[in-house]
Amino acid sequence: MNLPPTLGPTISQVLEEFLNYQQARLAKRTYDHYKSVVRYLRVYLEDHATPSDPALAKAVDEAWSAGTEWAFCSLCPPGEIIDNLDGFLGAYMVGHLGAGQDLIRYAKIVTVRLGNWLGEQNYLDGPDAAAFEDRAIRLGRLLSRAVALRDRLPEWVESQLHTDVKDLNQGLFEIEAISANGWKIRAVDGGWSGNVLVPSKLRVLAEVGWEVQGGVDRRPRSLRWIYVWNVFPKYIRQ
Repeated sequence: MNLPPTLGPTISQVLEEFLNYQQARLAKRTYDHYKSVVRYLRVYLEDHATPSDPALAKAVDEAWSAGTEWAFCSLCPPGEIIDNLDGFLGAYMVGHLGAGQDLIRYAKIVTVRLGNWLGEQNYLDGPDAAAFEDRAIRLGRLLSRAVALRDRLPEWVESQLHTDVKDLNQGLFEIEAISANGWKIRAVDGGWSGNVLVPSKLRVLAEVGWEVQGGVDRRPRSLRWIYVWNVFPKYIRQ
């Protein structure tokens, strides 16, 4: 397998060095949280990330085909993490992992400190390190809102009376707009769209483009939630 030239260390190498540095300075319980976040980050990158460089992408594909473990992280430089923070601190953490409060808290802390440390070690140049850290901070704030929505929206829906369900549609619904009394949603499969009531304390937590998994009933002038399973935040880069 012909690999493209590598400049500097790989993701696997810097993550191991980062954990070694943290282990020397943190209490065991705190370090274990760091270790869990880094492990989930590696899994996410292997399962969902694609290298930005075509030659590197080809090399990673060949390595996967040859059965190489951690092919992406073993071949790619740490700069590849930056463009994948959105997904990691988004739908993956909230929706796919169903992360609890401890993991969410440390996911925010660890990614910010990783960006700062990569800059201190000159594994990222100044602008890239700043972009990494800034994005981790911004996404961490949105992550807290997404988790609150994921945990509280199903409870509110379950507290409502759901009698006389006439036309139930279940699946994934994208939030297209946030209105004065709820959201305008559209079925991702191309089906229904319409306005659905959401109380103000919950509707303001969401962002346009996020997706909610559940079931809605079509009413004469609107839709209404019958149940909600999950929330998948999708972050728009700025």
